Amino acid sequence: MTDAGPHSQLGQVEDLLAAFDAVGGTEFVGGRLMMAGLERRRAELLQQHLLRVDVRTSESLDVGLELAGGGSGAELGLVSGVLGSIQESVTAIAQALRDRPTTRGLVPGDIQSLVRMRVALALPGSLMVRVVPAAEPEQLAIDLAEANDDASLLHQSVELLFGILDGVEGDESRLQAIAFVGPRASGHVSSLATTLERSGASLYLRWRSGGRVSRASCSANQAQRLNSVLKEVVEEERDRVYRGRLVGGSLIRGTFELELEDESVLSGRVGEGVLELLETFFGHDCTATVHIRETQLPSGETKEHVYLTALRD
Repeated sequence: MTDAGPHSQLGQVEDLLAAFDAVGGTEFVGGRLMMAGLERRRAELLQQHLLRVDVRTSESLDVGLELAGGGSGAELGLVSGVLGSIQESVTAIAQALRDRPTTRGLVPGDIQSLVRMRVALALPGSLMVRVVPAAEPEQLAIDLAEANDDASLLHQSVELLFGILDGVEGDESRLQAIAFVGPRASGHVSSLATTLERSGASLYLRWRSGGRVSRASCSANQAQRLNSVLKEVVEEERDRVYRGRLVGGSLIRGTFELELEDESVLSGRVGEGVLELLETFFGHDCTATVHIRETQLPSGETKEHVYLTALRD
């Protein structure tokens, strides 16, 4: 077994453990000792693999599921549903951070590539999965440099998801996060909550990015309450055209400030397709087309998010 790779060795150990169990090996002292040795070897191989995963990437997400009644197995649909909803939620949140939230249509490929994740390790005999960024480290480093930020887009997206899942019901920061991420992300978070609610499972998440570690959890009861909050959020969208002078903006943060004829200032985010026009129109009168998303929270408070989608003379 020493010449085989880690995956092969782990598979052989699992086969031996299954064989011992099938023939009742634990009925004899020698069998119990042999199984104890094999279990120690399995733990060593798993630890070695975990260390290898950690060396390869500075970011990882541990996803753990605990079934109602304490069972150790689960239907494939539950595991795939949870992982799929987490990925879709993170992707939609990333779009809200990098550009603007949308209700439908494809998320831009460059955003998807930066937050797409893959399974690096599934612990045998448990419902614990480790996922890591699918993008190459070089690609992530370039994005960090261009965004002039010390946190990757994936890190920011996961942290926002944690804030929604692990937030206190009615907490202002949680409601703000729900309002910010938009209907697409909220829909995927609702799908995740529905999966947990129907299965009775509890979800435990641990995110590691460099030296930072964050945790979040969501039980079936918490998922039910989260779904109730999400259903109470009301959103309306509209497009408006304004005439004014572009008096402020940031290419790095992707923001704009437009002084209107009544001397009030309209501010918000800038779509990527318009970002390069900020410099051209800065300080000049122009016509701006904006997309406004108005979110009414369960508290009755209304939040307005403005996105600049076009600039012209």
